[in-house]
Amino acid sequence: PTSGNTGVGLAIVAQQKGYKCIFVCPDKVSTDKINVLRAYGAEVVVCPTAVDPEHPDSYYNVSDRLV
Repeated sequence: PTSGNTGVGLAIVAQQKGYKCIFVCPDKVSTDKINVLRAYGAEVVVCPTAVDPEHPDSYYNVSDRLV
């Protein structure tokens, strides 16, 4: 999961190379950061933070399923 500078850098490179890029972010990430990732063509999956890490909807498990 990332939504900071690393995520933006990865989204930029993915866009330039024509790669599909999917980020999994917790719901506490600001809408502005999510919009920046999407502006670079990334898909962003927002997951709830109010669930246990073992819950299927936690960003840990969602990202594991996407791999």
